[in-house]
Amino acid sequence: MKLPLTYFIFNSILEIVYFLGYPIVRYVVKRRYDLQAMRIPEKRSDNPILIHAASVGEINAVMPLLRYLEEKQIPFVINTMSITGRDHAQKAFPDISVRLSALDIGSLRKRQLESLNPRLILIVETEIWPNLLAQASLQDIPIVFINARIGQKTLKPFMLIRSLLNKISGSVQCIIAQSKEDKQRFEKLFDMPIIVGGNLKFNVALPAHDSAVIRAQWGFQESDYIAVWGSSRPGEEELMLAAFSEIKRTYPEFKLILAPRHPDRSDEVASLLEGYSYVRLSELDPGVHDFDILLIDSLGKLSMAYACCDLAIVGGSFFDFGGHNPLEPVYYAKPTIIGSYHRSCRDSVAILKRYDAIKISTQETLKEDLSYFIANQEYGREMGRKGKYALTENASALDNHIKGIEKWI
Repeated sequence: MKLPLTYFIFNSILEIVYFLGYPIVRYVVKRRYDLQAMRIPEKRSDNPILIHAASVGEINAVMPLLRYLEEKQIPFVINTMSITGRDHAQKAFPDISVRLSALDIGSLRKRQLESLNPRLILIVETEIWPNLLAQASLQDIPIVFINARIGQKTLKPFMLIRSLLNKISGSVQCIIAQSKEDKQRFEKLFDMPIIVGGNLKFNVALPAHDSAVIRAQWGFQESDYIAVWGSSRPGEEELMLAAFSEIKRTYPEFKLILAPRHPDRSDEVASLLEGYSYVRLSELDPGVHDFDILLIDSLGKLSMAYACCDLAIVGGSFFDFGGHNPLEPVYYAKPTIIGSYHRSCRDSVAILKRYDAIKISTQETLKEDLSYFIANQEYGREMGRKGKYALTENASALDNHIKGIEKWI
């Protein structure tokens, strides 16, 4: 494919700067990043799919598709822009080649793609890199953007180089957008097929649990109103206990399950529960009902807690820990509260908000919000139904993505 003169001028300037500043670039990359970003991967002969993602969140987002490729034994390699993303992907796929992406310098991209010789490049979300697009076009490597999203703020600077982007994107076959809004924004930027595929994060598969059986096994009565604080972080247990004590006076049926994010904090959390009627799950005797708080002190029980509860509070979100996955309780059709610190799952929260399927709370409003759900239980059940519907409506995302890329895999 013939590329425009503006691209060659842009890339020539970049190459000159890179060449002249190589010692400085190498020093900075070595100190603050990783020299792997300046090295060429080993040559591949199996024409793998190249997955290009930014970091942990993007890897998690497309995990259902990656598991599908793994199950079908379709070779793929993963490139990430962050060290944490690389390490996370390598842990998830120990037998797959995972590397930092090459710096977006034309000569590096050229050698990278020549060495990998991928049959297809899948770019996750909003990773728009000019030389990656251009070199793929020059080498006739098809590109598909998957789980693609772009916000208005991100779109604005790219619009300044819209003409150039379209001229160097000849290999981009399709953009599979997360939502109609994303599709409309991508249509402003690219002149190519764009479809709505849904958000791959919503392809959730969790164990089936019998709520009534778990409640009975864990010592709860049918009349109890159970709230689960899942994946709690330091500071959140005290916040919840302060609210719990006050709410309990008005609603004696209110019970609490605390599930710390890290079970090794169980002793620490137990010390906060002195003076409360509580029991550790590991020490719970059959037939015991006379407690108000159940402390989960082992791994693998959170999905059971979500399945049997009446209300879920997603931890790591009331203090600045980034928040945890709200889709787990939503999977079990539970009304869900999350705090305002949810940057690691902001896309999921935004989609759930569109369906009125999640409540964003704060340290200041938590007690009021909890009380409202207890007093208006049908409202909570309706929220749970809306959340389940949101998951169901987006559950076709994996199938949509497979159909969108199957021509090249």
